[in-house]
Amino acid sequence: MNMRHVLAIAALMAAGCTKVIVFEADMPPLLPLRQETKNVFVGAFTTDPRTPKPAAKLIADLLADQIRKSPVLNLADQAWQADLIVTGQATCVITEQTVRRLAGVDGQEGTQPVKTYAAETAVKIAGDDATLVRLFVVTEKPLVADRRRLARGVNSTDQMRRSLLRECARLFVADISPRRTRVRVPRPRSASSRTKRGIDLLATDPSAAILELAKAIGRDPDDAAAANALGLRAELAGNLEQATRCYLHAAASDFRDEYQDNARRVMELLERRKALFKASQ
Repeated sequence: MNMRHVLAIAALMAAGCTKVIVFEADMPPLLPLRQETKNVFVGAFTTDPRTPKPAAKLIADLLADQIRKSPVLNLADQAWQADLIVTGQATCVITEQTVRRLAGVDGQEGTQPVKTYAAETAVKIAGDDATLVRLFVVTEKPLVADRRRLARGVNSTDQMRRSLLRECARLFVADISPRRTRVRVPRPRSASSRTKRGIDLLATDPSAAILELAKAIGRDPDDAAAANALGLRAELAGNLEQATRCYLHAAASDFRDEYQDNARRVMELLERRKALFKASQ
């Protein structure tokens, strides 16, 4: 994956002057695909029995619109032109459930019906050989209090359905696209020479950088700067599990904001990917 050394800034930290290097990188898509994907063809969708049939064309149109807007993906006119073929089934159900809440001036508990709005888009992803890779499901279930997250003026079932399915389409296209990410990598003045050399080599010689950083960790298991830099290399390789371990190790060894932010960001990505895989089973 492409990584560009964007800028280096000096920040005055409690432990002394620490240079923080900011890398901008195209991280691998959250959904692992068999090959680099540029051209996507949106095939036919169906609906489940609970969902009006027009929702099938709606989700296909919304997916096509999101792909057209993508800076990294192209919408293919024909299936044979595509690196990736997308088909599937749409589910969009307006439901009502009862939640527990405090009611009355005496503080007694009561129940009040609260509507929820659920949309699922089960997407079959196929390569250029039209072989099924995996089935993914994206679901949004906002409560009434969260309607501000949806399109303004949503006041009918059809509008709600369109808004929910649009969000499903947006999330799916985001998950099959490279993630432009900025990662902050501290290079403390007090770091070992191996750690500094490894960080300096991150953009130009990744293999040498990993070797130097691994040796630094071997010499000092609490080297947060080295662990954080190794987390960046693991994230660039698409190994979110390894990246999470490295970032968490750095965050546990040093409370710098950069280490905490990197750990938090990748943990959220890993949880989302796990949820997608779980839904596909």
